[in-house]
Amino acid sequence: RVSTSFGVAATERPLRVRVRLYTATRGGIETSPRIIDVLARLPERGENWPDGETEVDFAIPFGCFGRLPNIANKTTCQAVGNDIIDGPEPTLSTSVAALEEGGCTKDAPEGMTCAGYGSFLLGDERLDALAADFPPRPEVIPIRLKRDAALYLDTEEMTVGVVRALVKEGKITAGTGALGLSLQGAPGTPNEFCTYLGADDERNDKFPLNCIGRDLAAAVCKARSARLPSEAEWEFAAGNGTAETVYPFSPAELNGAFFGLDDKPSICASAVVGRGRRNRHGESLDCNVLLDTNPGPVPRGHPEDVTQAGIRNMAGNLGEWVSDELAFYDEHCLEPLSRGPCTTASPKLEGRWVPYRGGSWEKPVQSAIGVSRFVMKDGAPSPSVGFRCAVSEDELP
Repeated sequence: RVSTSFGVAATERPLRVRVRLYTATRGGIETSPRIIDVLARLPERGENWPDGETEVDFAIPFGCFGRLPNIANKTTCQAVGNDIIDGPEPTLSTSVAALEEGGCTKDAPEGMTCAGYGSFLLGDERLDALAADFPPRPEVIPIRLKRDAALYLDTEEMTVGVVRALVKEGKITAGTGALGLSLQGAPGTPNEFCTYLGADDERNDKFPLNCIGRDLAAAVCKARSARLPSEAEWEFAAGNGTAETVYPFSPAELNGAFFGLDDKPSICASAVVGRGRRNRHGESLDCNVLLDTNPGPVPRGHPEDVTQAGIRNMAGNLGEWVSDELAFYDEHCLEPLSRGPCTTASPKLEGRWVPYRGGSWEKPVQSAIGVSRFVMKDGAPSPSVGFRCAVSEDELP
């Protein structure tokens, strides 16, 4: 909530106020269309307009991001219930607008942490291919997680122990292929760092589970009365909600920064990234140069890789499946204020590419940036991808 003051000369004519809010969340003030620009009328004298000082409230709808007013027609973007419309400029009042951010009102399900609710901008148009398989731009999509849909996420990445128990109980079937769960393979094989050893082998129970296809990961969450998070929900939690930090762990020296080579030591000291195998194509050694580390995911990940809410390892260890089908941000799927997943893939893509989020042990340090988008062909199992489950407050009993 921001307060300002201004003077009004004596006049009988209707007076208008124009408010333009620039986004400077990720460094530097930007210009149209990365603004909220709205009009409203001051009350007429004699109508809640006493002599001297008075206060009026100007609600600036987040969904109006990038929509300019029409001065000649006296119309402006405004929120009407859950809809965003271009309508006649409203008259300001002394009502107090509710803040569009906050926490959860129900107890978190076991093993989960409240990430809250609020409004934020999805993606970052400055980040193209630097840290992602798929462009996380443009940063012009306002997303709002509503109060009754406050988000809960698993505090930890899904572990082998939890999934192994579901397999033994017959609640899920560990098949093979795109729907499957791959067993750990011999050293030097593609499955060398898979953490699942079989339904009857408990040795890796504390490891995060990887080598699982996206569809089976969704089935695991469903068996736990939960679901995979959407891309928007995952990014909201990874960016520390409305703070929209660059990195989930958000150390003070990086909080207002964008990625630069000088960040590398801090990221290596904060997340399990850049720990690939030598002479292995596509695996990063960024942090092996600075640290004496072993490749592969780590039980409980990195102790410093924790969001402000307390959710662990969103920057590294394993990438994490999300529930969306893959589409460009400027396409059909992500309408303003929607929190749901994209259910139809981009018609521009050939084949099925499934998105996942977050850095991993084999990716470079840039992958720790919370807005980065990654993809896997057909949602197939990978040693660098795991998952965690989500639930919204309105989905709880």
